[in-house]
Amino acid sequence: VFSQVVGYSINNCIKHAKIDGQKLNIVVSTVLINDYIHFYFKDDGAGIDKELLPAIFEPFVTSKRFSGGTGLGLSIVYNLVTQKLKGEIKMQSPAHGGACLHIILTGTEFNF
Repeated sequence: VFSQVVGYSINNCIKHAKIDGQKLNIVVSTVLINDYIHFYFKDDGAGIDKELLPAIFEPFVTSKRFSGGTGLGLSIVYNLVTQKLKGEIKMQSPAHGGACLHIILTGTEFNF
C-alpha cells in the first residue's frame, strides 16, 4: 500500500505541477518525530488554485479536466493513507507556487 501512495504522490507532482519549458524539482523527505513518520512530497511547480485546495482530496477534483486528468489520484492517496495506513494527510500550496503533500504515519506501520 505504501508503495502505491509514493507512486501516486510523485505522479501527481509530475502531471499537475510541471510548467512547460521549465524543470520541475520534486523533493521527497522524511522526518521521524517521536513515534510518527512525516513524509513530504514537495514541488516547485505551478501550485494549486486556492479554490481547489479545500476539496483537493475529493474524487473527480482536477485542474487538468480537459488534459486527461480524472481527479482520482489524490483521492486514492487520501483513502490509502487514512483507511489502510490509519494516517493523516494534508496539502499546502503557498501563494508563490509549488505544493507540499504531508503524510503522517505511526511508527507501528513500519514495525519499529
